[in-house]
Amino acid sequence: MHGGAVTGVPVGELCFSTNNVALPGTVPVNVKQKIRCALYPQLFEWMKGGTHLTDEAAWDAEAAAQDGTCGKYCWDGGEYFILPCYTKYFAAAHGDKAAGDWAGDAIRNITGSFVAKTSGASSGAFKGTPYGDPDVGGGSKTYTTITFDPSRVVPTAEENRPKTAYVLPCIKAFDVALNAAQLDMQALAQQVAAINGNKVDRSEWVELVPGKAFKRPDGIIEQYGTVQTYLETSHPTITLPTAYLNDTYKVFVTISVSSTAIGNMSAYARNISPTQFQILTDGYGTTTQPNITVNWFAVGK
Repeated sequence: MHGGAVTGVPVGELCFSTNNVALPGTVPVNVKQKIRCALYPQLFEWMKGGTHLTDEAAWDAEAAAQDGTCGKYCWDGGEYFILPCYTKYFAAAHGDKAAGDWAGDAIRNITGSFVAKTSGASSGAFKGTPYGDPDVGGGSKTYTTITFDPSRVVPTAEENRPKTAYVLPCIKAFDVALNAAQLDMQALAQQVAAINGNKVDRSEWVELVPGKAFKRPDGIIEQYGTVQTYLETSHPTITLPTAYLNDTYKVFVTISVSSTAIGNMSAYARNISPTQFQILTDGYGTTTQPNITVNWFAVGK
């Protein structure tokens, strides 16, 4: 089972249900099943690739000769085909048994009797029942009926069987989700992970400083923020929310203009250390010294 379905199991394979309901994507085969070919096209096409009977009467005759069981498909070229039927072949395909039922071992009963002139002594499966019979001349003689009944000493049933827990035989017909309105999230997650190169989920990150600094599962620390400043005239120093422990870190800055200006503007970071950095801005050909917003992003360990 995979994705809430009997996936990974080839169409046509015999499966067993343990709760008296056919497995998703399967058809129970404890009774004769005559099915429209278009209903299960995968199973129908698979069936045509193998051997099958071509006459329903022949299928019925074989089942009748085998106590209701016929292990063959049947298709006469029409719009219906017949599945194998395993009633009484696998425990549970009996009409009076449900999956999960239990039965002890048993043999089919063997009975017989004979009449003998004897004392009537008996043991085991034999039983003697004396009875009188009038004799010639007004007297009587005593006879004993001897019966043989295995059920007196061992369990018996309508068929020979070992100890049995009942299951429901089914044939795989198609793939289907347990609930067509739901996704198998585990299977979907595995597929997405494979597509994305097994990228980690953001939920696995550790928030070091709320809304400002996060530690990824690989140990990399990402932190960010914004600051208001004036072009060229102000050079604020930013203290990092979380200090880096080694020199493997970088700082990136961008700017956004909060008022109309003419010219080119840029921002960059200098004096970068594990704990802080300074923001510098330049304007080329600007006619004003506007208030700007600097966005910064730092990454490292």
